[in-house]
Amino acid sequence: MLKSLRWVGVLVVAACWTGSLHAADEVQFNRDIRPILSANCFACHGPDGDHREKGLRFDDRAVATAPLEDGKTAIVPGDPAASEMIK
Repeated sequence: MLKSLRWVGVLVVAACWTGSLHAADEVQFNRDIRPILSANCFACHGPDGDHREKGLRFDDRAVATAPLEDGKTAIVPGDPAASEMIK
């Protein structure tokens, strides 16, 4: 799980760094982030409760930004450095 989460973080940072998302463009979750999560994360962390790992969902903002059982938070809105997904 952590390896795939790192790749998502790398993809987002790379998109911003390489300029595929221009400074004038606002990052939009449904347009820019959801497709990355869908392709890489939803199989284990999506809407299908039978295949979900660790109770972590990335298709539900409230769950994705809530503290996990270990006290860490996968996504801290506005603070990527504090987000376990990026670490």
